Amino acid sequence: MKKTLLALALVASLASIAPIAANATQANGIGYTYVQLDYAYVGSHYRENQQDGGILSGSWQFADNFHVFGSYADFSAQHYSLSNKPWTLGLGFASAIGSRVDWVSRLAYSHDGVHADVCADFNCTTSYRAHANANTYFATTGVMGRVTDDLTLNAYLGYHDGDHDAQGFYADFGAVYSFSPVWALHGGLTVNNNSSQTYSVGVRASF
Repeated sequence: MKKTLLALALVASLASIAPIAANATQANGIGYTYVQLDYAYVGSHYRENQQDGGILSGSWQFADNFHVFGSYADFSAQHYSLSNKPWTLGLGFASAIGSRVDWVSRLAYSHDGVHADVCADFNCTTSYRAHANANTYFATTGVMGRVTDDLTLNAYLGYHDGDHDAQGFYADFGAVYSFSPVWALHGGLTVNNNSSQTYSVGVRASF
C-alpha cells in the first residue's frame, strides 16, 4: 500500500511537469546552487514531537534544469531526553513557466536515527539508551518565483511515505531575501498533516 501511494505521488509529480518540460531548456534564472544553515523549531500539539535544532543543507544545479540536494539536521526534544539526526538526499527538476517563475518537482529519501533515554523502572532511578531508525520517501511539486530581484518565494505540496505508518501530505513554504549575489536570509514553514509545523530561519550562500 505504501509503495502504491508513493508511486501515485511520483506519477502526479511527473505529470505536472510533462506539459512544460518539452519547451523548457534551462532554469529560469533562479539559483539552485547554494549552502544553507538554519535554526529550526518543530511545534506540535503533542509534547513528544516538539523539537528544535540546526539544519545544514545544500543544492547543486547541473544540466540546466536538474539539481541534487541534501541536508543534515541535529534535533533535540524540548520536554524529553530524545534526539534525532535525520539526513536527506534527493533529485530535483526545475522548468521555467514564466519570466520570473519556475515549476519545481523533487524526489527525496530521508534516513532518521532517533536516540532516547528510557526509564528502566517506575521511579526512573536507572535508564538505558534506546535507538531506532526510520526511512522516508518524499515527492514534492510546486512553484518558485522571484517577486523582486532580491526576494524569492516558493510554495510546494508534497507527500511522504515512511516506516511506522508515517505517511501523508504536507505543504512547504519558503522565502529567500538576497543582500548580495552570494549572501541571503532564508525563512521557511512546513505544515504536516500530523498537526506539526516546522519553522526555520537561517543564512544562505549562493554560488
